[in-house]
Amino acid sequence: MGAFTGSMSYKLFFVEGELPAQWKEQFLERIAQRAFEPVSPDEEDEESYGWVPIERPLELEFPYASVVYNDYLNLGFRRDKFSISTDLFKASLGAVTREFLKQNAQENLTRMQRDDLKKMVRTDLKRRTLPAMKITDMSWHLGRGEVRFWSQSPKMCELFQGYFEDTFGMKIVPSGPYVTGVQLQLDPELTAALAAAEPTNFVEGRVGVQG
Repeated sequence: MGAFTGSMSYKLFFVEGELPAQWKEQFLERIAQRAFEPVSPDEEDEESYGWVPIERPLELEFPYASVVYNDYLNLGFRRDKFSISTDLFKASLGAVTREFLKQNAQENLTRMQRDDLKKMVRTDLKRRTLPAMKITDMSWHLGRGEVRFWSQSPKMCELFQGYFEDTFGMKIVPSGPYVTGVQLQLDPELTAALAAAEPTNFVEGRVGVQG
């Protein structure tokens, strides 16, 4: 979560370009098209992601008033993923394999049989569990072209960035010294210097408790 409660740590992106003329209708339609769809235990994919209302992650309708508030467009980015324990999967597969070999009077499995049993066991385990749900808030200041995404995970930020661009048809770039300089329209020489800026550790030596 994060936009209204919880952590204040977020990743900042800047939107490139101008809003389309009919952005309200266009954006609401695209959000609905890319709304979250539950992941099925019978499908090969083990995760699913998409947009949900920011404060109602179990709902899949997007009235304008719940998405846009003043200058902000707010959404939740929901990701559901099945997580099957490796030990449980191995144990279940072993039991099923032994029973299969016994019933078919075989000593070993063929490659195709092994793949089929693995798929059957994984599907069965997925049917008996619920996927883990994670909601990450997103808030877009339409006037300033600033997008805040309440996650610092590189994988989640990359996933979000691609999904945002596919949804809204607008490119976003992560903030950094150079990007911020461009957005603030700083002096060209200073902006060029920011392009070469690197993180600096201002604390030397080992930090610890002196006894």
